[in-house]
Amino acid sequence: MNSKQLQAEEDFRILEEMETGEFWMRFNMLKDHIREQYLQDEKDWLIGFSGGKDSSLLLRLVWEVLIDLKPHQHNKTIHVISSDTKVESHKMTSYLKRSLNAIAKNGSPLGIKAHLVQPTYKQSFFWNVIGRGVIAPYGGYPFQWCTKKMKIDPMNEKIHEIISAQPFTFNNTQHQATLLLGVREGESIKRAKSIKKFQTEGKFAQHSDFKELRVYHPIKEVIESDLWAYLQYESPLLPWGIPVMELVELYVDGSEECPLYTSKDQLKDSKSCGSKNSRSGCWTCLYAGRNDKMIEGLIKTGHKEMAYLAEWKAFLFDVTNDVRYREPLRRAAVKRKLETLRNPSNETSLLDFGLSKDDQYYRNYERAHRGNYEPGGFNINLRVQLLEKLLFAQQECGYQLIEEEEVEAILSSWKEEGYDISNSMIKPRNHQYDGAVVLREDWSVNVSKTTNSNPIFYIEVPFKYGDSKIVEYIKERQTKTRRSIFCYFDNKAYKDQNIVYNTATFIVCDPNIHNVKEANEYVVRWLFIESPLSKAPYQMVGQSKQAAIDYLLVSVVDEIMEKNTEQIDYFPPYEVDLSLVSSGESIPLF
Repeated sequence: MNSKQLQAEEDFRILEEMETGEFWMRFNMLKDHIREQYLQDEKDWLIGFSGGKDSSLLLRLVWEVLIDLKPHQHNKTIHVISSDTKVESHKMTSYLKRSLNAIAKNGSPLGIKAHLVQPTYKQSFFWNVIGRGVIAPYGGYPFQWCTKKMKIDPMNEKIHEIISAQPFTFNNTQHQATLLLGVREGESIKRAKSIKKFQTEGKFAQHSDFKELRVYHPIKEVIESDLWAYLQYESPLLPWGIPVMELVELYVDGSEECPLYTSKDQLKDSKSCGSKNSRSGCWTCLYAGRNDKMIEGLIKTGHKEMAYLAEWKAFLFDVTNDVRYREPLRRAAVKRKLETLRNPSNETSLLDFGLSKDDQYYRNYERAHRGNYEPGGFNINLRVQLLEKLLFAQQECGYQLIEEEEVEAILSSWKEEGYDISNSMIKPRNHQYDGAVVLREDWSVNVSKTTNSNPIFYIEVPFKYGDSKIVEYIKERQTKTRRSIFCYFDNKAYKDQNIVYNTATFIVCDPNIHNVKEANEYVVRWLFIESPLSKAPYQMVGQSKQAAIDYLLVSVVDEIMEKNTEQIDYFPPYEVDLSLVSSGESIPLF
């Protein structure tokens, strides 16, 4: 039996049950249960309202119960709480805000208040991804920080605020308020397990974060076909004044809604936020893949401006694992290394190399170790491009994607890192992408995932500096030049000569760089000379002059040792695919 036949049978069942009264009896029993619970105590109710079908049915049932009560029976405030991540689709955000305005206006006589919670700038998607360079979660990514920061934390802050404002009572109830959630067991197997996991008795459950909050699931046993039939019956308007057809239009392709979460356990046990079949949710969500059904559906139904948002999202998806746009180290690792610089350095002059019989320098030298490929977050190159491309999309789509205050917060975050980038330097630009350069764990090129057709060069640069000092120097060059070149760190050790020094290997792939010499010059200029902060195009600033002198000296040592001495205590370079990668020896600075 196909889906149309199944739907026809379900429609016939509902019509038959409506005629016999069985359909109405089920919903009247639900409302009786809600009425009984409402009258039992005077603690406030909180209703999680996502604007979707489930929360709309829940609110409608509560609304109808309140209308049937006498005015003196209205014994509590009903707080309707909605979450706006600030990266929902314009259509969904507009619908949600209009719904809340109608709920606040028409629900006031019933004791209903509406609340819209939003992430602060430091909880927002753009501040984290563009401001801080945090990787946006995607399929298989282990850290789904976005739902917690943008939904759960703002929602819990509002819940805490409401609970804290509850008056003290002398009754024996343990809960300070009741949270009503429009969740149904029939949504998915995971949803059913999640409801059962925290269930205490009947339709009630314990909240995992708020022990003083009782959770109530009035519609958990309602099936979807009954839900839609009840919502669309009799009145063309929902009780708060929004046309039912506007809600139906959110589900024209039969998709599911992105759920409203109020705890980390719900996120862990329930279906993924950002499902590939979702018609609501964050338009930036990479869990839905490079192209998701929500954006495609909106474009097909006339929202042509969504094409600019789709292009921005595809750009973010494509660059996420491109080594050229990642930091060499994670923030925590950089912080640890920079903290070690507070201790006295035991580095000595290069003149000690091979001249001292004492091997103290060799033994105490702070060596870098290559390890596995585990890059940090997005570098400043990409973050600038993401912001400029976002402003371009905003300019073209005709409505606000990012608030001006959030742009300022992003620039302030960059400034805290040392990047002196003003608002006047940022312009709407439609940056394009030339294909990914993806590495394996062993730092070799992942041929199957690399889509960039330009040559890739590994440029090794010897350093006198210890491991922590190199990291500090690379960070300085990033801030001085306002850009980054990805590299990894290692060491070369020659025990017989008591000589050891570190290296940084830079990965270069650029359409304007065609050979090893050009790649080497590109790296050396960035490391020691380039400084757009000065009036001259090339001028040594900060530590770069001394670093350049040290580079020349170590390069001489490196050349001699490479030619005349067998290395020990050193892991040789990994083999790379020569069809994709070119490598060469360092060339002199001058």
